[in-house]
Amino acid sequence: MLIRLKGDENLVPVDYRKAPISKPIYVMYGFELPIVLEFYHDNGNAFDETELSCYTSFQFGIDSDYDFSTDPAALANSGFEVSENTLSFILLTDSAKFKTLLGNESTANAVAELKCYTSGSTKPKLSVSFDVKLRNAVLADGTGEPSSNPELYITHSEAYALVQEAPVREFSVDGETDWHETQTDDDRYYREQRNSGEWSDAIALIEPTDAFVYVAYASDDAGTDFSLTPSDTLKYRAEIHVTEAIETPTIDDFTGATWVKYLGDTGAQGENAPEVQYQFSVDGETDWHTPWASGDFYQRISVDDGVTWSDPIEFVGANGTGVAPQGTYDSGTTYALNEGVTYNSSYYRSLAENNTGNQPDTSPAYWELMIAKGDTGAQGIPGINILSSITGESFLYPKTGIINPFSNAANSPNIDFDVDNYADTAAMLSTSANEPLQLPKFKVSSGTASLKKRFVYAPESGYGWNGETVVFKGEYKKMTDNAAWGSVTAFDIGTDTVPAAVTPTGDTTNGSAVVTNMSSTDGLFAGMAVSGTGIPADSTIVSVDSATQITLNANATADGSGVTLSCQSLNPQLYEATISLATLGLAVGDIVQMVVFVDSSSTWAHDIALELCEIEVVTS
Repeated sequence: MLIRLKGDENLVPVDYRKAPISKPIYVMYGFELPIVLEFYHDNGNAFDETELSCYTSFQFGIDSDYDFSTDPAALANSGFEVSENTLSFILLTDSAKFKTLLGNESTANAVAELKCYTSGSTKPKLSVSFDVKLRNAVLADGTGEPSSNPELYITHSEAYALVQEAPVREFSVDGETDWHETQTDDDRYYREQRNSGEWSDAIALIEPTDAFVYVAYASDDAGTDFSLTPSDTLKYRAEIHVTEAIETPTIDDFTGATWVKYLGDTGAQGENAPEVQYQFSVDGETDWHTPWASGDFYQRISVDDGVTWSDPIEFVGANGTGVAPQGTYDSGTTYALNEGVTYNSSYYRSLAENNTGNQPDTSPAYWELMIAKGDTGAQGIPGINILSSITGESFLYPKTGIINPFSNAANSPNIDFDVDNYADTAAMLSTSANEPLQLPKFKVSSGTASLKKRFVYAPESGYGWNGETVVFKGEYKKMTDNAAWGSVTAFDIGTDTVPAAVTPTGDTTNGSAVVTNMSSTDGLFAGMAVSGTGIPADSTIVSVDSATQITLNANATADGSGVTLSCQSLNPQLYEATISLATLGLAVGDIVQMVVFVDSSSTWAHDIALELCEIEVVTS
């Protein structure tokens, strides 16, 4: 008797397809019954030999009373053989108890149980049980001379075994010769064998037949707009199956075919999606606003009119690194990655660590050009002669040559001097301290005009933002003849003062160029000089990042909270003042000359750079 068992945890009887058997297995009374148990996993794979050979002893018994004090109806304690995934043994079913359980009935219910033991164990390591049916005998066992079965006659047990056994198949071209196990395209017959018995008669295979499938499309179920090519407008489809190839099918070939609508109609126009809205933030958590502002590194998006927002999106990379300004390029200095330098009026970023001796404009592997030098400016206004005639047009005195008495070199608009030692420059300026400096004369030729004074203030080396004030005084003189200018009356048109420094507060971090928590950044711009506790000398603003943050060109040297910063422009600032000629008592034909006094009533500790005032006549 062959019994297949399958399972990884609970073994159950299965058929040759490894499908569970719902009916109990029959065991006949009075037999010396050879039993072979085959073991399989849940996935159908057979146990390997080690999975059975690990057990050194077995017990197999059949009974129904579950009384441990009595012997079972059938019992095998020895004679077990293990081979790969099979366990074989002989079970005797001729015991008196077996007969008692049956009595005069044809069958009785019982349970078969297998227990598996490892070496030295008294408890089973594997136990399997399943239902069986005990079957009675009609003839007395051991009596009479049994005759052989008639030809083609098989018993119930033999029939059941045949049904459970998987068939073996062979194939043949003609059903008579050359039987083989692997089917080929030419084979037209097969035969089966079970339990190594006789082969069945030849069984004809289904004859293969060529077939062709053609698909067509149309706009309705009548085949209108017939086409072999699918289209969004052809919503119906039909197909035909033929045994002969059709070179180019036509609608006549599809006569009798069923047209099926396989594309749905276009749906109604949906509502327009809400307008996408954007907001921006410095830190991705607070102060969301629109539009984007300098220093914003995050954005979020809403597609439902601001009811819900997406998670913050960092559109400046988390690993991004700003450029740390290092001043003018020095070939002997070693620069780090992302440090910036100025070279020939252009700005470069270092692309490498330990960057030494690589000239920025000729070393693209080491330096990235970030800001290129601007183009040369347009040609300035040509100079004019002294006593030029002005006839109502705007006029600016050029700042070159002898027309600019402050110039100590051609095309240089500034001159540095120390007020304490002003007399040292008297020879160069052809004057002395507290005396006016002569400027060119011009004549008012026609019209009623006014004079506009323009001058530029340009502090050097950080001067001008430390609370000191430089004063320029402009005077216009009326002349009646070509006499010396010193003999005429002076007209003072006012005093112009450098604007006071902007003094916000902010937090500094030692080793960082970023100033945060600014009280305000109003009035601040790139290029302004900055001073304060923990701020290195010659510091300037690189960028105004937001309403509460700026970045300097140098790192702070101390941590500070609420540090007062003094911010002053180092860029030249243009100031203007206008006064009518009538107020000065001037009229057409008058010759006018401008002079400038340097007020040395105070002692200054720094150099002052002055630039020529610009004069123009403005017609009224």
